[in-house]
Amino acid sequence: MLQSKLRWILSVFIIYFVSMLLIMSNGASYLGRSLQRFYLPVANSLGLNTTWNFFSPDPAHVLFLRYIIVFQDKEGNETQPTIEAFYPAHKDQGDFSIFKRREAYLSRFIAIDPTRLSDLFAPWLCRQHPGATRIRAELFLRSIPVLDKAQMLNAEDIGEMVDPTLLNGVSYDCP
Repeated sequence: MLQSKLRWILSVFIIYFVSMLLIMSNGASYLGRSLQRFYLPVANSLGLNTTWNFFSPDPAHVLFLRYIIVFQDKEGNETQPTIEAFYPAHKDQGDFSIFKRREAYLSRFIAIDPTRLSDLFAPWLCRQHPGATRIRAELFLRSIPVLDKAQMLNAEDIGEMVDPTLLNGVSYDCP
């Protein structure tokens, strides 16, 4: 009887310490932050609270461009309807084909250097739409909320928690 209780207590201690080693080694993770109240006092006293941090703390941000193409004559009258669109056009869809990923990578490439919006993207749009007189292009960042915030506001739709932030905008006159 005493041996079975001793084995049971020893098993609980072994499970506790092994789980502490696994969870506290990545203490910045969601699981580590959630369970640290059970492990932190023991892990700190034994020096086992060293983190590996091999998981990314936040999801990636979504970058997209919104552009407006204006068609006017010399007097300022509209010659064609104004076009408002997004690049990549699939900004809210989860399409991971190679062609769609290239468009997403292009928006990140433009975000690295703000002059690329006026030097590369706006002239390209002018060539794509003959007769365009002006291009207004804006680069937006849509930050996905961190897991803690999403869990606290779990009654809300994830789309309502994501607000696009304007990073850069340019107005370009087509030649």
